[in-house]
Amino acid sequence: MESVGWILLGIAILFAGFFGLNLFFRIKVVRSYRKLRRGGVEFAGSAIFSEEAMRQIKEQYPDHKADIEQFATYLRMSIWMASVFIVVTIIFGSVLMYYR
Repeated sequence: MESVGWILLGIAILFAGFFGLNLFFRIKVVRSYRKLRRGGVEFAGSAIFSEEAMRQIKEQYPDHKADIEQFATYLRMSIWMASVFIVVTIIFGSVLMYYR
């Protein structure tokens, strides 16, 4: 197999890996969200990025503190992975255009 073929194979494997990891975190977010909804926990999405707002939410729902922290962590990771996935997709697309 020539070097371009190996590069394309590597790109395809990395792309599939990033896609799978992104999908994994999104599934975790949805499951955590469902658990919070069943518990009656409601808050604005923008509160995830504010430590003060998160502290107030945890005080408001002390029984769901661990679930709220888990949801916030998974959501932040999902957003971070989506950002990385977009950048990697752009880089891979650029590499593919160069070897075309």
